[in-house]
Amino acid sequence: MITIEKLSKVYNQGMPDEVRALDEICLTINDGELVAIVGASGAGKSTLMHIICGADKATDGIVAVNGCNISSLNDKALSEYRSKKVGTVFQDFALINELTVYENVELPLIFSNMKSKERKNKVQDALEKMKIGNLGKRKITQLSGGQKQRTAIARAIANDPLVVLADEPTGALDSKTGNIIFSCFKEINEMGKTVIIITHNNNISQRCDRLIQLKDGRIV
Repeated sequence: MITIEKLSKVYNQGMPDEVRALDEICLTINDGELVAIVGASGAGKSTLMHIICGADKATDGIVAVNGCNISSLNDKALSEYRSKKVGTVFQDFALINELTVYENVELPLIFSNMKSKERKNKVQDALEKMKIGNLGKRKITQLSGGQKQRTAIARAIANDPLVVLADEPTGALDSKTGNIIFSCFKEINEMGKTVIIITHNNNISQRCDRLIQLKDGRIV
C-alpha cells in the first residue's frame, strides 16, 4: 500500500519565482491497484511520480510504501528502495543505444549486486513476459517504438518490484502500439503488482481501475 500524507513539493522556495508543484496531497493506493494519474501539463503528475519512485524528495509530507516512510530514507537506503521496490518506465524509453536489449534489462540488476546466474534468469523471464525473448541480442537502434517500450518495461519488472510506475508510456507510440503496451501493464497488474500510469490518453485512463486527476498540484 502507498500512503501519501500532506505531500508538498516547492521549487525555489522563498524566492520570487517559487513554484508549488504539489500542495498538501493526501492519497492512498492499495496493493494490486491499476491507477491512472491525469491532468494538464504542469499539474504535478511527473513530480508526484518522481517522489514515489525515489528520484526526487518532497519539501514536506510523507510517502510510505508498505509501511516504509521513503521520505526519511538516507541516500543509501533510497538507492536500495529504487533498485528493489519500484520499477519505472519513461515515455522516451531511457534505454542505452550502445547496449543490447538483454544488457539494458540487466543493467539495474548489476547495480543491485545480484549474482550472474540469478541476473540471467530474471532478465530472460522479464523478456519472455514482454514477449521479446527472441530480441535479447538486438541493439536498441534496431527496435521499433513498441519493442523499445517492451524492453523498458522488462527492465522495470526484472527485479520483481512492488510497484511499477509509468510516465506517459504510450505518448511516443501510435494508437495501435499504445493499446498493446497498455495490455502489457494490465498483465503486470494481473500478476499482483501495483501499477501507476501517468497519461494524457483518455482511452488508457478510462481502462484503469481508478483515475486520479491533478490540477495545480492538488487532487481534484
